[in-house]
Amino acid sequence: MILPEKPKNEKERLDALYSYSILDSLTDPDFDNLVRIASEICGTPISLISLIDNNRQWFKAKKGIEADETPRSEAFCAHAINDPEQILEVEDATLDPRFQNNPNVINDPHIAFYAGIPLVDDQGFALGTLCVIDKKPRKLTSEQRETLKALSQQVINLMELRRKRLQLEEMMTQLQRKNQHLEKFALILAHDIRSPLTAISGLTNHLSTGFNYQLSEEMKEILGVVSKSSNNVVNLVDGILEYSRNTNTSLTFEEIEAKEFFEEVRLLFPSLNQEELTVDYEVSSFRANPIGLKQIFLNLITNSIKYNDKDFNRISVMMKSGNNQNIFSVSDNGMGIDEKYQHTIFDIFTRVHTEDRYGNVGSGIGLATVKNLVLAMDGEISVSSTVREGTTFEFRLPQISQPTS
Repeated sequence: MILPEKPKNEKERLDALYSYSILDSLTDPDFDNLVRIASEICGTPISLISLIDNNRQWFKAKKGIEADETPRSEAFCAHAINDPEQILEVEDATLDPRFQNNPNVINDPHIAFYAGIPLVDDQGFALGTLCVIDKKPRKLTSEQRETLKALSQQVINLMELRRKRLQLEEMMTQLQRKNQHLEKFALILAHDIRSPLTAISGLTNHLSTGFNYQLSEEMKEILGVVSKSSNNVVNLVDGILEYSRNTNTSLTFEEIEAKEFFEEVRLLFPSLNQEELTVDYEVSSFRANPIGLKQIFLNLITNSIKYNDKDFNRISVMMKSGNNQNIFSVSDNGMGIDEKYQHTIFDIFTRVHTEDRYGNVGSGIGLATVKNLVLAMDGEISVSSTVREGTTFEFRLPQISQPTS
């Protein structure tokens, strides 16, 4: 057995690895799904996401073995990272002088075939590998090699997303504690998350279409889960951007024709008939910011639809005036909000329900955006709700006379 050499940039490589704070982390289904896909595509019983630490290789995800780590001196992957641009493919380890006396060849798991593609970050450091292993000699096809390479890039994308998520959580804590604004953060988040997310979505579509005939129903379901996870992150990014745009913004008022405005609101929800969405207003015209007001109704009515557990939606939009205020409300017959959550419902990243009626996870940003928009029009908003009966959001905007010329 020939011991693996350490790269010349080993210190910098380890610093790069440690920057992800991923070693010894809990299992993650997104990473687990990638090793299962790799095994399925390559037809091997074992697949690993192996990260090469100073004296060990640690498995972020694994299929087909029980160990969480092995000594670096015995790791095939420790050889693979020395050539970051190439797949290390060993067709028969029992005949290869580098590995024929390796404990993992002689003993369980009795490695015969190994193929590992280095996991290379954007600085060019090989952090570990995505590898597939078999107990009998074999050889990958060119298509399998290309797919393994594509999957390895998705591992890096997931690691980047995980690092950004940890940074995001830390920044969120700081922002909530210091009550700072999210404008600069939102731009950084959108840039850093969208690129790897687009790549992940592209790969899932490629695997779903290009390998549809090879994939089992379980693998197709896994790809669907990966795609759904990507969409959830997109919604999170979009929500934060919307929140950021409406933080500490002052919106200008203009004259609005009530009939025309509420017809436009209704057109936002073509799937709701006139019994499911009713609109009632007392005035013919009023002054407000039409774009901001429409966004408020869009968010509130969308929530009423998503968090309705009844067979039939009953959503009521009302507007009346009094005490120099225009009073708007959106009521529904949905799940309702427990009283203990009602005082925090407008706080950013607050989630009352784990999932909506479609199984999607909310971002906890929509109602915070609504409150920002109401405040930007010098208004106030409140909620009243009964669990399993429904919810009413009421917001009040000042009546502002049209300026005279």
